[in-house]
Amino acid sequence: MDLYRLPNVLIIQMKRFLKNDNESSYFRNASRKINEFVDFPLKSLDMSEYLLNKEENKEDWKYDLFGVSHHMGKLQGGHYTATCYDTVQERWLNYDDASVSRATEKEIVSSSAYILFYRRRTTKLS
Repeated sequence: MDLYRLPNVLIIQMKRFLKNDNESSYFRNASRKINEFVDFPLKSLDMSEYLLNKEENKEDWKYDLFGVSHHMGKLQGGHYTATCYDTVQERWLNYDDASVSRATEKEIVSSSAYILFYRRRTTKLS
């Protein structure tokens, strides 16, 4: 994949559910989940390898993680949680239904990570 311009917010969705090409058995196999661990950086995700337009500032090629959606369980009976970076207190927090707790790096980068939210490093937060 090649990109000409990079967005301010980059959203990466992991392929966590298997799709069967045989339509009649799709729902039987849709609950099969890929639980492979994918290592991803919290800071300085460098997108320069995918950028065709190298005229942009090199700092514009880097992204910092600010949120992760996690999925545990199967398609029919799973549970979603979120981990987000609190810029005021400068720490990571886990959000699970009505509870909020501090997060460790191990909880952020895990095999339950489903959707990653990155902010371009040069983008100002409002």
